[in-house]
Amino acid sequence: MGLEALHSLPMPADYFQLALRRFGGSPAARRRLLEGTGIEEPGAAPATSPLRAIRLGQQLTQVRNLNRHAPEGWGLELGSALREAAHGDLAVAASCSPDLASALRTLVEFGHVRAPYFELAVEADDTWHRVIIRDLLGGEAELQPPLIETLLLSVQALVESALGQPMSEAQFLIGYDPPAYADRYRDSFHAPVRFAAPQTEVRLPAAWLALACPFADAGRHASAVERLEAFRRTLASPTYLVAQV
Repeated sequence: MGLEALHSLPMPADYFQLALRRFGGSPAARRRLLEGTGIEEPGAAPATSPLRAIRLGQQLTQVRNLNRHAPEGWGLELGSALREAAHGDLAVAASCSPDLASALRTLVEFGHVRAPYFELAVEADDTWHRVIIRDLLGGEAELQPPLIETLLLSVQALVESALGQPMSEAQFLIGYDPPAYADRYRDSFHAPVRFAAPQTEVRLPAAWLALACPFADAGRHASAVERLEAFRRTLASPTYLVAQV
């Protein structure tokens, strides 16, 4: 019941539609990626589609379809295509924050609004500011690599939008063994990657936290946070109580 309720959580359809466009190059390929999602063409495919939100369960069904039909390592390809604009208000709030510390707080507070299959936590010391990824799904090991790849590359894009430069001095620790295509990680990630770590996390130098964001804009930041708060209140409503528990 709990996992079923979790799958009912709403999330933006942006990632679903981008994956469909990128790996559904023919009608047959699109049908394979839509199989079992309950979403029919043409509603999901055109750029003018009215589809704005889907359920987490529909996104996970598409991920399983991608694992069967898309090229190996598709999560890296899709994650690298998720530029700042793909993350909507979360990207605006992060990039317009006054400093990197504020941008990271935004990611931790509202990251699950965009992708409710994980939550972020922070641990810090004098050397590292560690953003820890906690998987809320469990059970399906084959889902983990593509979801973690797209998530970490999204974090990379959002941090770099606030930092204003590649995060080459950071570190990525990944809590699973290296996949067969692990050598491709160096083409996608701008910092060293270590597999088989006790947990998945992004380590950022603590000295970065005070850096001012080059695109800081208090008004745009506040407006984006207000919209994120509204969606978070929707997720916290009685409709999704079981999923939250």
